[in-house]
Amino acid sequence: MRTPLGILILLLIMLALDIYVFQGVRAVSRYYNPRTRAIISLVFWGISFLVLAFLLAFLFTGPDFGGRRIRSYFFAIAMGLFLAKLIAAMFFFT
Repeated sequence: MRTPLGILILLLIMLALDIYVFQGVRAVSRYYNPRTRAIISLVFWGISFLVLAFLLAFLFTGPDFGGRRIRSYFFAIAMGLFLAKLIAAMFFFT
């Protein structure tokens, strides 16, 4: 999965999943005031882009970057968020 095409496919899948789940978050928060909706959007996309950026850094750097413990924690957090969005997308789809 370290080929550029594999990484691009993974990132596109994650981005498509983020867009789909965001549509559900936006539908749920439509009755909030505009400032609250803006904060929810900013937090959602901020976390999503941070995870994608760290995933890119994780894939393109060597195993010594950041230490083993930090890399393990980050990868667990990134995969946890990905799986949570995948489960949410399954519920939204049904």
